[in-house]
Amino acid sequence: FFLGGLAGFPFAGNTGFGAMSAHIPDDGYCLIVQGPHVGITQDGVVGCVEREGIALVDKCCGSAIAASNYLQGITEGGATITTKIQTFSDFQ
Repeated sequence: FFLGGLAGFPFAGNTGFGAMSAHIPDDGYCLIVQGPHVGITQDGVVGCVEREGIALVDKCCGSAIAASNYLQGITEGGATITTKIQTFSDFQ
């Protein structure tokens, strides 16, 4: 069952998790595998990616970088949390 997502948050949300869990056999198990959506260059630069055949080393995911910058702004006090965020699942 593929949930997909960005930065570890599944696109399916609560409804998708419910649908996924309905496919687990009785007395069965579910293994959820999560990995970061980030590139790391050979030199260790996080947030950039090297592509074979392309000399340009570029940012790998603008959306993930923007989300990270927003969270960093909240943590450091420079960004305001929007009032439209009501529950944890709204962060998806």
